[in-house]
Amino acid sequence: QRLMFAGAKEPNVAANGLATQAVDQQTSLLQQEISNLKTELELRRELASNSPMRVIERGQQRASGSSGVFESAPDADRLDRLQAPSAAGGKSGGRP
Repeated sequence: QRLMFAGAKEPNVAANGLATQAVDQQTSLLQQEISNLKTELELRRELASNSPMRVIERGQQRASGSSGVFESAPDADRLDRLQAPSAAGGKSGGRP
């Protein structure tokens, strides 16, 4: 980009309107390409910070942070027994 600016100031180029216009156009295109590369670099950095390993680490942090598990009822298999067919009469859902 600096070379383009320096070339535009060269007396033979500066005296030629068509050359000046071409240099300005190329400088504009170069600036757009630089902007695109900066955007791509920022995206790559963002994606690298969200790598699969980082996602797994965050999941583990969330799991360890929400470890406040409530103690279950003393009769742990109560739901299984309610859903299982009763041996007496083949009814399901009755009280034990």
